[in-house]
Amino acid sequence: MATNDGTAAQAERSLFTFPDIGLAAVFSCTLFLSAFLLFAVQPMFAKMALPLLGGAPNVWNTAMVFFQATLLAGYVYAHLLSRYAPLGIQIIAHVCVLAAGLVFLPIAVASGWTPSTDTPALWLIGLFALSLGIPFFAISASAPLLQKWFSYTDHHQAHDPYFLYAASNMGSLLALAAYPLVIEPSFGLAEQSHYWKAGYIFTIGAIAVVGIAGLRRNRSENSQSIAEKIRPAKSEAKPTWHQRVYWVALAFIPSSLMLGVTSHLTANVAAAPFLWVAPLALYLLTFIFAFTTRPVLPTRLVEAVFVPMILIGVIYVQFEVFSFVFTVAAHLAVFFAIAQLCHNRLAARRPGSHHLTEYFLCISVGGVLGGGFNALAAPLLFNQIVEYPLILVLSAFAMAVAWPTWREAKNGLIWGASICAAMLALLIVTLQLMETHQILAGMIIFGIGAIAVSSQKNRPYNFAAGLAGMTAAVMVLKLVLAPGHERSLVQERSFFGVVRVAETMSDQGRMRKFVHGSTLHNLQLVNAESSREPLAYFAKEGPFGQAVSYLRADRGKLNVGVIGLGAGAMACHATAGEQWTYYEIDPLIADMATSGTSFTYMSACQPDAEVKIGDARLLIEKEPDGFFDLIMVDAFSSDSIPAHLITREALALYQTKLKEGGLVFFHTSNRAVDVTSVAVSIARDAGFDARTIKYKPDSDTPFARHKFATVAVLVGAEPDLDRILADAKEWQSFEPHRYIRPWTDDYSNIVSAIAAHIDGGGQSKTAIDSK
Repeated sequence: MATNDGTAAQAERSLFTFPDIGLAAVFSCTLFLSAFLLFAVQPMFAKMALPLLGGAPNVWNTAMVFFQATLLAGYVYAHLLSRYAPLGIQIIAHVCVLAAGLVFLPIAVASGWTPSTDTPALWLIGLFALSLGIPFFAISASAPLLQKWFSYTDHHQAHDPYFLYAASNMGSLLALAAYPLVIEPSFGLAEQSHYWKAGYIFTIGAIAVVGIAGLRRNRSENSQSIAEKIRPAKSEAKPTWHQRVYWVALAFIPSSLMLGVTSHLTANVAAAPFLWVAPLALYLLTFIFAFTTRPVLPTRLVEAVFVPMILIGVIYVQFEVFSFVFTVAAHLAVFFAIAQLCHNRLAARRPGSHHLTEYFLCISVGGVLGGGFNALAAPLLFNQIVEYPLILVLSAFAMAVAWPTWREAKNGLIWGASICAAMLALLIVTLQLMETHQILAGMIIFGIGAIAVSSQKNRPYNFAAGLAGMTAAVMVLKLVLAPGHERSLVQERSFFGVVRVAETMSDQGRMRKFVHGSTLHNLQLVNAESSREPLAYFAKEGPFGQAVSYLRADRGKLNVGVIGLGAGAMACHATAGEQWTYYEIDPLIADMATSGTSFTYMSACQPDAEVKIGDARLLIEKEPDGFFDLIMVDAFSSDSIPAHLITREALALYQTKLKEGGLVFFHTSNRAVDVTSVAVSIARDAGFDARTIKYKPDSDTPFARHKFATVAVLVGAEPDLDRILADAKEWQSFEPHRYIRPWTDDYSNIVSAIAAHIDGGGQSKTAIDSK
């Protein structure tokens, strides 16, 4: 009997006792899986929450603050648990915490939460915490805990378990690559959530097995006790506060820069997972490269590339010529170079395994501070996107390997001030000599400044201070070279972006410009005779004006719903006796359009029009059925269109709110995305017809220089469109691009829409017939 019991006990022990290669493999695979889940859920849930705040690009940045803060909480929990509890208790406690997360699965947006436009960032963080806080917290703590458990074993690499960090980052990277390329195009959000739940359950089992395997190897023939293994070696010095601050700072820079790049790209292209995950994937890739046993990128190469890339970043942020591929590539390349240098520095200064959880805790603190600075503090501190160039300049300090002496700091300040003063002096002289070639003059000045700054690359504090001086000079240069001596009247910032009103001189006298992000959306002439003339995209002879006038000719007085207020130019398309209702997500824009101080379209043409603040879909859902004759969708956020306003469900909602024979108008002008094909595809999917127009103002049209080429789609029943547009031959049938299939609330694919745009987009009937 004793022999049988001994055999059974030996079999039980051998079941979870792995050789070195097996132990490393099971720990690596479990870390890989937990990291994959951790990073797959981030774009998944952010996409679920995106429609609740009008598809605003800052939803992702705020989401990242939550994820980073929860990751920090997970690291604190892992640090305390591994420090004060025996290994067996650690395993049981963590498996229980993971099991508690099952209560919140499958993941979905918590019901009963009404979006807040007053404090959207805090509201969003609360929503994330309630909806997926516990499972995300539990998974986030797994990486440092499993690495700590591995360090307790008698494995020959237990003294340096950082190779497991690379395995974890590989799982994260694969998740971020797979989400926009495989997961998002293949599965709806509901399916994604259920698959994530299955993966979570499997991960709980895997972590339990890994924990037992760690215990088995810890209790093997190695006579050293757990307590002794936990106790640090005498040669392993305790980290100083200078070291901890250095770790935090090196983690802060790439974290903040990552969100700066993300904000820039999503505000000017689309608030979509494709552009969310690219900077985050590069962020993780730099971690992988830094923490491999042998660095993938030599330190000398990284340092050599760092200087020119940071100079490119500074100038490109200030003077940007839009090209989708070049814009994305340039910003991501600059970010990669800076993040790689910071993470190389971090990896080179990592402590021994006993201080592993404290080290990761400091990295996490830096990540949270960087994310919080961009998403929460910057909108309150700055009225424009200052944090991006600011962190570019601060990243130059990553070249330093020690704290500056007083002499180094003083010399750096003198050098930076000298660079700024010299560039401004050159600006004055050069503009006098090259008055008709101002752009060339600016390029010459920047080139001289860049050479001067680069000459100090071996003196990190001089280099950083010189870069700051050059950045200040470039900002002044940008103002001087502004077209028409443009002056800014209003510039404010909110959760939803940066709003700017500027005034310049035109051939028609003074003119005001409405700029959101980096995109010019509207214009208004100041003189009283012309101030009621809609300009930019909203010309009366353009698609907006045609849609209104053709429908008015067919139906008489109109009841119109307009999604996206902008400067309020659509108000001057209304006639007496009509009811127009405007829906605007950003209170700043609503105030700008209605106050009468920045723009006077609303106050002059429709002073009593109703403007409702909030997400348009949520607000329109409350309107009576059969209420509108026309719904116009023009909800821009810089150049990014909220995807949830152009889905199958959105169109179905619009149709229920229309009167019999009413129409839906989509403004689809876009520099990077084939929105027209998306609009036509959802119309066909719903059984409606669609007509498109690509309008270009004639040179003899009044105010032609201030009216923009515009693309739009009208959606309705085929007989209604045939009748209403009988004399409008420029409105044509349209064939969506082959890459596009109908978007839904559960499915949208921005990658396909960008690829379709690059491939030429869909085609009108005339273009098809001409082939």
